Amino acid sequence: MDQLYRWSMMEGGESGQRNFGLPMKVDPVYYEERLWGFNVAIFSEGVKLTDLGVMFDKTAITKHEWVGRGEDGFPVMEGKSDEVKGKNFEIWKMDSEPVTEDLRSCIRAYCTALVAALNRYYAFGSVFVDDAQ
Repeated sequence: MDQLYRWSMMEGGESGQRNFGLPMKVDPVYYEERLWGFNVAIFSEGVKLTDLGVMFDKTAITKHEWVGRGEDGFPVMEGKSDEVKGKNFEIWKMDSEPVTEDLRSCIRAYCTALVAALNRYYAFGSVFVDDAQ
């Protein structure tokens, strides 16, 4: 989440107008003293048009130390189990204000770039990797 937040600060917060068509402001969201996500405010002519929430949900999932093989040959979760909060990563529009075409194209461009950054993180270990080469 830290890398996505820093990426969003650089690409949206500092260069939102140039990269996505409208200026943006990115603010962190903390949950239980951990960076849980961030809010992206999108502006036009100094007026806030909408907020996007980019963060984990509050759903918990059980994580086990390893996967073993049961007597029937199928996988069985084994070892210590821990509860991990934040099962799903979510991006959503946080208000019910109407969406203009300019705002729609800005949201689409931002979300497309954010998902590409997330894919770079899982493929290369960093959202800042230039995968064009």
